[in-house]
Amino acid sequence: MSAHTEEEQDILREIGNIGGGHALTSLSMMLGEPLTLSVPVCRVINRKDVGSLLDNPDALYAGVATTISGTMECTLTLLLNKEFTKLVIDALGEGSSELKIESLTEMQRSALCEVGNIMGNSYITAVSELLDLKVETSVPSMVVGTGSEVLQTFIDRQPTHGDNMLFVNSSFRTDELCLDSYMLLGPAEKTLANILERISF
Repeated sequence: MSAHTEEEQDILREIGNIGGGHALTSLSMMLGEPLTLSVPVCRVINRKDVGSLLDNPDALYAGVATTISGTMECTLTLLLNKEFTKLVIDALGEGSSELKIESLTEMQRSALCEVGNIMGNSYITAVSELLDLKVETSVPSMVVGTGSEVLQTFIDRQPTHGDNMLFVNSSFRTDELCLDSYMLLGPAEKTLANILERISF
């Protein structure tokens, strides 16, 4: 099952816009940094094709994943690029001159999980409010590695979920940096069908 119509793609993009707008406000306040948001790229894709959509799948990313339950059962994974990761850690007072994303301290990982949790909840709130769904979220978990490795790790943890996933690429910008983030929504078998059924009006 895929999003067949231009109208469905527009609504999925609007979900990404709403979620990104929520995340933008929360992040700006948390980081004390004015941010702007690009128009997100939203697609419904097969899980085997996920890695091909990353601009640089071999670059290092911090990935934060949350499990959602209720009337919307899915996993939500956020990938933050190296610049995004460093800005977050510096802004929260956990940075160092020799920050290495592949060997973060426990406090740095905790800070990233908190930011990932805020961003993830922003997207989930957007979807649940738009579609009138009741959801609950789990404590987030984190993995650091190449983009392909991080996505595959979280996908493998949910083998019972359906093959189709919602992929959103959003770029948050400061005056000097482009902070790429990727959101991957991996729904249970009936959840994505339910989302597209509700938005097909």
